[in-house]
Amino acid sequence: MKSIIIESATEKCSVAVADGDQLLSFVLAEAPHQHASHLTVYAQRALREAGLRLIDIEVVALGHGPGSFTGLRVGAAVAKGFCLALPKLKFLTIDSPLALTKHLKSRVGKSENKEIYLPTVNSRRGEVYAQAYLTNGETIGELRSEVLNEAAFPEIQADVTVHVGGSGTNKVAELMAGDPRDFRFHPEIMATADILLPLVSAKIATGAFEDYASYEPLYLKPPFVTKSTKKLL
Repeated sequence: MKSIIIESATEKCSVAVADGDQLLSFVLAEAPHQHASHLTVYAQRALREAGLRLIDIEVVALGHGPGSFTGLRVGAAVAKGFCLALPKLKFLTIDSPLALTKHLKSRVGKSENKEIYLPTVNSRRGEVYAQAYLTNGETIGELRSEVLNEAAFPEIQADVTVHVGGSGTNKVAELMAGDPRDFRFHPEIMATADILLPLVSAKIATGAFEDYASYEPLYLKPPFVTKSTKKLL
């Protein structure tokens, strides 16, 4: 089945188009925070580069989050808009941290220690969304917005190698520089639409489609709203 895949949880949104498990095109935002202004433009570009039109697409897949409240909201709105425009479209969502973990596992080398994978997404200042995974795919602890201090990630012991990836990697590296645990940082490995494809293919194969009308992204946190300092008339 031909699919269009949207990942909008991070600072740079992205779109991929695939036919089955074959990636046909991939478009990554040229700058951060372009979700509202450019996500549909990138979708059009991805379709054009794949030699397809939206009417040719059979499945819309969306990264479920967590991540940017606005980014997730825009991604969900675009995906739902496609489904409203073309009622034949199937809809499904992908566990973004799990997809990033699988990609991390395929890209990093083996270490001598027991390994843990830590996919991250930027949250508020001094925090990242994170979920720790064992090599077999089981999770450790909860998916949460973690404050990066000396008490962070208590579920991760000192006798393991921790592979960190995603948009929060550099923040973890900076704020936990003195941590004695064996953290290995992979900032080049990001949550993008193309890495969702293996899980998209698996869900299509099992018919794990969802109701787009009732869908809500995994925000984890409400939007961060600041109070205006401007004087009102």
